[in-house]
Order: sequence, then C-alpha cells, then structure tokens
Amino acid sequence: MCYLVICDCPRATNEALVDYQKSVTLAPDVQGAIAGLAITYHAMGNVDEALKLWEELIEKDQRYMDWEWLVEEHHWLPPLVDEARILIEKLSNPS
Repeated sequence: MCYLVICDCPRATNEALVDYQKSVTLAPDVQGAIAGLAITYHAMGNVDEALKLWEELIEKDQRYMDWEWLVEEHHWLPPLVDEARILIEKLSNPS
C-alpha cells in the first residue's frame, strides 16, 4: 500500500493518486485504499470526488467519521489526518 505524504510536491501527489487508483481497481473492497484515494483527491482539490468516496466509506463503516479512530487504525501521519478531519467536518456540517 502506498502512503501519501501531503506536501507541495505535485509529482509525489500524482504518484500517490496513480498508486491508490491501482490499489482500488485491484482491491475495491479495501477501505484503507479507498480512504487513501479520497485523501489524495482532497489534497489535489478534487473535493467532490473525495467527499463521494468518504461517504461510501461511512456507509460501510461509521468509524470513518472519527479521526481518532483513523489514527489508530491506519497509523496515518498528521498531514493525512488533517485532510481526513477536513473531510469529516465538511460531511458533518454541509453548507
């Protein structure tokens, strides 16, 4: 599984996107891959796609609304958790 480290490096982010897309294609039921793809989309500014994927995760497992659980479950670095918290906030308080 690849891990995206959110940075100001478009090449690394694009590589993460390709890796997560492949992961989801090969294993569409692996929630960690779907979460990583959603986070990557969000980091790249594709908010609608990120929210759509995150909503699908929540339908399968409500714990995806809990960023603290994400830290424990996925061992994400703070920048990933920050992106997840933003997604969770957007879904909790739609405008």
